Amino acid sequence: MFRCKSIKKGLSFLLLLLFLAGQPVWGQIADLPPGHWAYEAVKKLVDKGYLQLYDDGTFRGNFPVDRFTLATVVAKLLVVMEEGPEPADLADVELLRKLTNEFRGELVLLAAKDEELAARVLQLEEKQLVLSEELTKGIAGQREEMNRLLQPLQSDYARLESELLQLRRDLEKEKQKNRTYMLIAGFLGLLIGYGISSAR
Repeated sequence: MFRCKSIKKGLSFLLLLLFLAGQPVWGQIADLPPGHWAYEAVKKLVDKGYLQLYDDGTFRGNFPVDRFTLATVVAKLLVVMEEGPEPADLADVELLRKLTNEFRGELVLLAAKDEELAARVLQLEEKQLVLSEELTKGIAGQREEMNRLLQPLQSDYARLESELLQLRRDLEKEKQKNRTYMLIAGFLGLLIGYGISSAR
C-alpha cells in the first residue's frame, strides 16, 4: 500500500478543491505561500483545471478529509484524465495509479453506491409513473361516476323544462281565450247598453 504522509496531505488539499467553486489560479493562492511544500502540486492541479479555489481565492488545505471523499476526488480525476482534452503526463498517471490502488476498496464501494442509487432512482420513476396512471384512472372513474349520477338528474331537468314550456303555452292560450271572452263581454255590454238606451 502506498502510505506517504506528503501524498495524504496533498490529497486532503485536492479533496477540498474539487468541491469548491472558484477560478483557476494564475497568480498566488491566498492561503498557501509559494514556499509551502505542497504549493507547486496544488498550483499545477488548479492551473490545469482539476481543482478550484474558494471564491475568496483560498485553498483551505488544513481542512480534514475522509477516505470516501478522497476516493471520489481520485475517481473524478481519473475521468478528467481519460476524457480531458489534454493527456496526463507519466508522473500524473503513476501517482493516480498508486492512489487508485490505495483507495481501490472505496472506489468499488462508490461504484456500487452509484449503481444502487441509479436503481433506486429508476424504481422511484417507475412508482411515479404508476401513481400518475392510477391518478388518471381515478379521475376518469370519478367522471364516469358523476356522469352516471347526473344522468337521471339531467333527464328530470329535461322533463321539467318540457313541462314548463307546455305550461307557458297553455297559459298563453288561456290568456288568448280570456281576451276573446273580454272582447265578447265588452261587445255584449255595449250592445246591451245600446239596447237599453234605445228603448228609453
